[in-house]
Amino acid sequence: SITLVYCFFHALMYVYSFKSISSNINWQDGLKLFLKRNFVSVFLPGGGVTSLVFFSTELEKKGISKTKISLASYIYGLVGLFTVFLVTIPAIIFLLFTHKQIKGDLPAFIVLALIIALLIWASISLFKKGWVFKKIIRYRPDAELILEEITASNFSLSAFVKNVLVSVCIELLGILHLIVAMR
Repeated sequence: SITLVYCFFHALMYVYSFKSISSNINWQDGLKLFLKRNFVSVFLPGGGVTSLVFFSTELEKKGISKTKISLASYIYGLVGLFTVFLVTIPAIIFLLFTHKQIKGDLPAFIVLALIIALLIWASISLFKKGWVFKKIIRYRPDAELILEEITASNFSLSAFVKNVLVSVCIELLGILHLIVAMR
């Protein structure tokens, strides 16, 4: 039952990733996307990140452009990475205050924080047509049409926040899976 809820929440995460950029898919489409990409990620190097490029034809037939599908997939991946960081914060704080073994964990946590901060900064810069947008256009002028479509998307902060909350629930369900496995 935990696994079914886990899969449903991943489907919701896809729904809110698309709603973040003013595109709509239903939870069944999100579930298919999650299950197919999750299955493929087992066999591909890079796992879930590389699998994000697969299985977009069904959504394209529903009128969602490849660019929007890729952008929603990027949001899905970024939010997933961000919530891993969020859920890790209490564990790191606990380890710091209890003086438990943290030697390798703290540097990894700091590197993850820096990567997430860099990705968020680059994403905001791209959406606001800032430094990242200008650099990409300078070195890849052919990407301008794609970038214009990305920046023309209306970004919904409320859908993004809901996406983060759903993703935190996914992380907690993962912890629950671990507890069940340990018992």
